[in-house]
Amino acid sequence: MSHIRFHLDEDTEAHALVQALRSRGIDVTTTAEAGLTEISDSEQVGWAFKEGRVLVTYNAADFYRLHAALVSMNQHHAGIVIAEQQRLPVGEMMRRLLRLRSRRSAESMQDRVEFLNHWQYLNIVPTPLRFSLCVSRFTFHHNDPHSTQIPG
Repeated sequence: MSHIRFHLDEDTEAHALVQALRSRGIDVTTTAEAGLTEISDSEQVGWAFKEGRVLVTYNAADFYRLHAALVSMNQHHAGIVIAEQQRLPVGEMMRRLLRLRSRRSAESMQDRVEFLNHWQYLNIVPTPLRFSLCVSRFTFHHNDPHSTQIPG
């Protein structure tokens, strides 16, 4: 199984994101670098498929519609990642792309659409258990289960 290689379309090709991914050894191309500016979305997807690259975009409506059309015509694409419209900070977008790449292969991405918001990491850190239990007019405190206080 091979690693995902990304292609960032015109909307997502922030220089900082490209540099952040490349500095971590990720193979990434951009529309501008590939000389693909001002071509249609379907041509972008076709180029990415030919190059074996998962396309990353903010353009959810057009690219999801294109995905559905390709699948219905039994045609293929290398995968599409749709990022949130509110434009995540570069660091968060990079982390989500890296997380996706660590859990999916290039082969498993074929003909698949992934929404980057599903790759948010929830950092759940256990916290010490603290509680008070109020029952009727009595309060039982966790540090002394035998003590009670009656509200005045």
